[in-house]
Amino acid sequence: MVLKTYVEYLLPGLFMPESESKEIESRSVELALKMMPKSCYCFYFYSVETVEQGGETLRGKAKNHSGRFYPGAQRVHWKAIPDIPNNDTLRSNLRGSGLNGYGIKTRMGNWQPAQKGDKIIPMTGA
Repeated sequence: MVLKTYVEYLLPGLFMPESESKEIESRSVELALKMMPKSCYCFYFYSVETVEQGGETLRGKAKNHSGRFYPGAQRVHWKAIPDIPNNDTLRSNLRGSGLNGYGIKTRMGNWQPAQKGDKIIPMTGA
């Protein structure tokens, strides 16, 4: 049995977010930044157990997920977002879904509710 490490990159999509997984040597943020697609707004690491059996590679379920890493993003409290009609939904979503009312404005301009374990990281190494 071999434990492999992967990085999952989240990318904006037309209707729903898209993702791209790549095997990676270690849970190195610097290496993940170097491998990162240009439109990536966030990534996280996970592990998968694999077994070679009868000429096939059997893969287990993803486990040991890290928190999310947001390169070049900003952590913003819902109260800091201007109180204008165009922002009503965003402010409401962050107030109800964000960690302590915080959201993350990604480098691609989209918003994500902040979650426990999230990290904002600089774009160095990309």
